[in-house]
Amino acid sequence: SPGSGIEVDKFKPSPFIKIETFNFLFIGRMIKDKGIIEFVEAAKIVKASMPNTRFQLLGPLDVQNRTSISQNIMLKWVEEGIIEYLGETDDVPTYIKETNCVVLPSYREGTSRVLLEAASLERPIIATNVPGCREIVDDKVNGLLCRPRDSVDLANKMIEMTKFSNEYLINMGKMGRLKVIQDFDHKKVTELYLKAIKSNL
Repeated sequence: SPGSGIEVDKFKPSPFIKIETFNFLFIGRMIKDKGIIEFVEAAKIVKASMPNTRFQLLGPLDVQNRTSISQNIMLKWVEEGIIEYLGETDDVPTYIKETNCVVLPSYREGTSRVLLEAASLERPIIATNVPGCREIVDDKVNGLLCRPRDSVDLANKMIEMTKFSNEYLINMGKMGRLKVIQDFDHKKVTELYLKAIKSNL
């Protein structure tokens, strides 16, 4: 099931701006299961050949989880100049609008709200080919799918993303929003539930 969906009207698309630096944004709790290690390793690989790329992390650090990333590790990544840590926010859409691509290399997900929001805001996405992600990403249509727990594959997908033309990236975003409206719009999802309930009465 598509979960509770999202209210598409709340996430109005904003213009895609490709600046000199191509910007990748990871959104989620800073835990290993979200693919954070792979994101950082992939960032190192990509930066080595494409120094004008930016990698940002947005979400809570120090969460109660056995796979939590420590503050020391985060500090080390930041000091090495691999990533920028943006901290936590109550306003995820503002950060999505300022990025070129949202990345979620998660090992497993429910339906990813982050990916739904990113697609709804017309941003291309890169996510792992796992349940909860693959339902939202149509490979090469509204984003790219990568292998889970594979930072080299993720790096390749990131590089591929930077090489698409602006038109192609804008179109990927538009296709993403279309998919969310068709499959995950809150109103539609509610209607489907109501239909299902009625048919079972």
